[in-house]
Amino acid sequence: MEWKEAFDAAVGKTVGAYEKMEEAFLSGSKEDFEHWHAEYCRYIDVFTEATGIPESQFIEIVDDAVLKKKEQNK
Repeated sequence: MEWKEAFDAAVGKTVGAYEKMEEAFLSGSKEDFEHWHAEYCRYIDVFTEATGIPESQFIEIVDDAVLKKKEQNK
């Protein structure tokens, strides 16, 4: 797997955790929210360490990907 594909997969995995965290928040499930928030944070830690990208930049990339996905689903 090339670096770009690996990076895109990392962003996708983090976006998925973000979406599940958001769903749990909106449904009022504190337990699910806490689980997915922990996963989201873990993915950020792992992927920023692996890529060397600053955390704030990676979060910005993930946020942009979430917004793009929401726009595509409209």
